[in-house]
Amino acid sequence: HLIGQVKTGPCLVKENPNTKVKNVCMFGAIDVDTYGKPELLNELTTIVKESGVPFVITESTSSGYHLRINFKKLHKCSVVISFLKKFHNKYLSAHKVDIFPAQEFVEKNGQGNFLYNPYFNGMNEPMQVGFNEDGEPLSLEDYLEYTASRKVDLRELADLDFYKDNDQRTTHNGPNAE
Repeated sequence: HLIGQVKTGPCLVKENPNTKVKNVCMFGAIDVDTYGKPELLNELTTIVKESGVPFVITESTSSGYHLRINFKKLHKCSVVISFLKKFHNKYLSAHKVDIFPAQEFVEKNGQGNFLYNPYFNGMNEPMQVGFNEDGEPLSLEDYLEYTASRKVDLRELADLDFYKDNDQRTTHNGPNAE
């Protein structure tokens, strides 16, 4: 991947190897499929700052952007999908998006959707780079550090206005898959 030969990307839906809880993930993403809008990156960086959600913005292979959220621990896919849909409804409803993970569960021996990793050909002239909170492109090394510094547990975000609701599965009592 980093030398530009084969694109790779992780499957989001997995099983927790310690507890055998299935249909969990370590990150989620919103794929913003808005094209031909040069100001989109600035719009997305502003949204991320204002929302309080520690998304990392990366370019997509189709010239859009991914808002990636990385977790400290595994979370149930259903909870991550709910969180990302609520974020979309509050902040990105004017944009066509795809949510990842795309499914709450996969059948036995099945495989969920995946996203390509950024920095294809990262050792030379990278494609699909990541950006810091000000929308400035990051080197591969800086991207890895930045992404690690923004990992979150969904419980830390339970009090955000768009995420609050009476469904305890999606607030303090349920997003972990430990």
